[in-house]
Amino acid sequence: AADLFDVVLNEIVTGMVGPPAVGKTSIARHMGHTLGLPVHIVQFTKDKPIEQLIGVDKIREGQQVFEDGEITVAMRAAANDPNTIHIIVFDEFDHAPSEVQSEFHGVVEGRNYVLPSGEVLINHGNMRFVLTRNTTGHGDTTGRHASANVSDSAFNSRIGSTFNVDYMEHMHESALMVIHGLETAEARMLVDFAVKTRDSVASVDSGESFEGMTEPVCLRHMLSYCNARSRGVPINKALALCVVGQLPPRDREVANELAINAMGID
Repeated sequence: AADLFDVVLNEIVTGMVGPPAVGKTSIARHMGHTLGLPVHIVQFTKDKPIEQLIGVDKIREGQQVFEDGEITVAMRAAANDPNTIHIIVFDEFDHAPSEVQSEFHGVVEGRNYVLPSGEVLINHGNMRFVLTRNTTGHGDTTGRHASANVSDSAFNSRIGSTFNVDYMEHMHESALMVIHGLETAEARMLVDFAVKTRDSVASVDSGESFEGMTEPVCLRHMLSYCNARSRGVPINKALALCVVGQLPPRDREVANELAINAMGID
C-alpha cells in the first residue's frame, strides 16, 4: 500500500490491472480517504459517448450553455482547488475507445485542457490519474473481457507505474466474509468454493482443460451471498441466487459441482 500511495502522489498516471471485483476501485477510494484527498470516479464503457465524458453544449432558457461531462467535472474541481491533489480514477479504462483515450494525452503531460466550448481548464499539476483495467491494454485473449479494447499505445507509454491487483489471500478473504456476517466455518467453505472456480478458470486459460469454467466467482458475488445469508436466506438458495445464477449458463453446471464439494450441499 505504501508503494502505491507513493507512486500515485508522485506520478501523473498510475495503472492497476487485475480481474473483476478484486477491489481496484475500492483501493483507490480507500487511498483518497486515508490521505484526505478528493477522489473522482469516472466509469468507462465501450459505448459511452464522449460527450458524456467531456461535456456538450445544451440549450437552456433559450441560451446555449456548456454542460460538463464526468471527466470535466473532476478536472474543473481540480482546477478550482490548485493546492490540493485530486485523484481521478478512470475505472475500466480498457473499455474506452482509443479516440477517447487520445483526447487526454495533453492533460497527462501537464497541459491545460480546452473544452469544446473554448473554455480552458487550467492544469495546475495537481491531478493524479489512476487507471483500473482488467487487461494491460493490449487486448483480451481469454474471452472474459469482450468489451476491452486495445489501448492507445501513446497513452500506455504515459503510465508511470502499473500495479497488478489479484484476489485476496484466502485467510483475509475469509475474514472479510466473517465481517459481513458469516460464521467462520461457512466463510471458509465459501472461499474454498470461490478458489475452486478460479482454479477452474485458470485451467481453461492455460489450455490444461476444455471443460472448466470461463468466469470465476468474484468478491461481488460473495458479498451478495453474505447479504442474503444475513437476511436468513438458506445456503442453497443464496448460492443459487447470488453466485451460481450470476455466472454464464455454460459455467453453472461446473459451479454447482464445485459448490457441492466445497460447501457440502445437495
